[in-house]
This record gives sequence, structure tokens and C-alpha cells, in this order.
Amino acid sequence: MPASRRKASVLLPLVPPVVDRIKHEESRDILQCIKKEIKEEVEDTSVDADLVLHPKREALVPQNSKIKEEPAISGLISPDQEVGAYFPKAGKRKRGTSSCQMSGDAASKGAKQRASDLGPLMAYKGPSATQCCRVHQALVTRHGPHPRPTGPAGTVLDALVRTILSQNTTDVTSLRAFQSLKRSFRTYRQVLEASPNQVAESIRCGGLADIKVQRIRSILEAILKERPKDCQRGEPSMEYLRKMPTNAVIEELSKFKGVGPKTISCVLLFAMGRNDFPVDTHVWHIAKRLGWVPPSAGREETYKILNRAVPDDIKYELHVLFVEHGKKCVHCARNNKTSIKGEKADCPLSAMC
Repeated sequence: MPASRRKASVLLPLVPPVVDRIKHEESRDILQCIKKEIKEEVEDTSVDADLVLHPKREALVPQNSKIKEEPAISGLISPDQEVGAYFPKAGKRKRGTSSCQMSGDAASKGAKQRASDLGPLMAYKGPSATQCCRVHQALVTRHGPHPRPTGPAGTVLDALVRTILSQNTTDVTSLRAFQSLKRSFRTYRQVLEASPNQVAESIRCGGLADIKVQRIRSILEAILKERPKDCQRGEPSMEYLRKMPTNAVIEELSKFKGVGPKTISCVLLFAMGRNDFPVDTHVWHIAKRLGWVPPSAGREETYKILNRAVPDDIKYELHVLFVEHGKKCVHCARNNKTSIKGEKADCPLSAMC
């Protein structure tokens, strides 16, 4: 038998096992992606009220279980970047002209120049400024305008504590827990002076009280230790962050355990009046439905894409509208289950999906 034929007779029997192994590895990769998607859905920090109160949900998130830690936000910006380099500017425009009145190319020019932080996702451009404005206008028509409040926004520390309390629960229960904490302890100094059990009892209604108390106390202790001059009469304060550029605020807040991109983004948007676009479960789900992000994009990747693409002047209102629409619209709600009843059957975003 020729040498080539003998070689073929040896290799051919090995081909099917090799092919089967490749198919098995592909199936395993697909299964891992599915598991990752399910895990993100289960561990989402913003869940529907009925899921929290349902006995099965209690089994998924027991009182002593660990909260999913948000990944650090490092890598989004370099230390030498200025504030303006972090936020996606919507190009140059005349005074009094919003980005929604500009052409899509002009409004997204600045954002494209600052897309380098997306890494492998840079090939996915995300929505244009024109698309963002169309969705924004459709939701304003449906739910009414939601302008940024002009009054006092509360302290930065209050906003951070409130956001930590919102992890793995609903807005209603997190607000109840925060109000109970403020009633029980007039100052954050009193929170530190009280026993962890006493503080935990005051926020027990929000769930995972013991873990959240540990995180809040560690933040308060770190502030007093590292920023004593900014804490008048020993009262922890984070108002010093208001004087910092956004990249420095992100770096400062990222040092604390359990404080990740979503929490930082909420503090920037709601407490500090900065232009940022937090991604909760509603924003994430609607962005996928609109095709603004890849189907495989996680919440952190979605945040990077949308924070770059959404024009600054509609970030606050569009975020709030996404959250409200996600709670009301059966088509855009996660698992098609709304937490607020009474919404119309049709969806104003259906034609844009």
C-alpha cells in the first residue's frame, strides 16, 4: 500500500471524532452564553415587585446571599482625560439649538471621536443622534415630558446610600428602606455609632439588609478616615465630589465595594446634575429591543454604547422615560410583565424596532 494511502487510512477514522468535538465545543460555548444571559437576568439589581415578594424569588435571593457586585468602571476613561472628553458631545451647534434639531452626522461626530473606550464593541456604532431623538419624542408624546428637576437634589451621600439600598429590590421598597433609615438615624455619624444589627433592622424591608449595612458602614468609615477635613464635626460627607471633574468622581466612587457603573451613573445623573445615562433592567431590555446594542451585550457594554451615543441634552429625560415605559408597556417590559397597570396595548416604539 502506498505511503499516502496508508496515511489516509490512519487519519480518516479520526475525522468524525474531531468534528464531533468541534460541534461539542460550539454547543458548550452557546450554552455558556445562555447561562450568562440567564444569570444576568436573575441577578439584575432592579427587579419587578412580584418577583421580590414571590416565595420562589425569596429562594433565589435569600437574606444571607451575596449581592451581585457591579464590575469596576476602570478602563472607561484614561486618567489624563478631561471632563469634556468623557461625555459624548453632540457636535457644535448654535446657542438655543438642541441636538435633536441637528443632522444625525453633525450630532454624532463628537461621539464617534470618543468611541475608543468600547474595545471590541467599537464596531457596533449604536443608535445615531437622530434615532435617539425619534425615540425620545415618541415616549414624550406617550408619557409626557419629564424635565430634570430644578430644585435641590439632596446630598451626594444620600444618593449613594439610596442607590445601594435599591440593589436587588424595587424602587418602592428601596425608598421605604431609605426613609426608615433616615427616621431611625438623623445623621450618618449615628449610623456608625449604632450597632450593625440596629442599622440592619431599620432597612430590613429592603432585603439583604446585613450585606447592605456592611457596605454603607465601610463607605462612611473610609470617608472619615480619608477625608476628615471635608467632614464637619465628624459627620461623613461626599459634597467634595461636586468640585471634582467627572473622571475623578468615577475613580473615587469605584474604590468602594459594591459601587459599580450603574450606581456611579445614577449618582452622577440624579445627585450631581451631570450628563450620564444609567442602564437598569428597563433601559437594557428596551435598548436590545430597539437594536441599539448587540443581543449579546451585557449591561456594562450597553452602558458604554448608550452613554456615548445618546445626546447629552436628552440623557436625563430619555433615561426616565425608558424606565417608566419599561414598567408600563407590555411589549417592552421584561418577560412582557408590567409593574404598572393601565397602559395602552399598542407600543409607540414598535415601528422603530
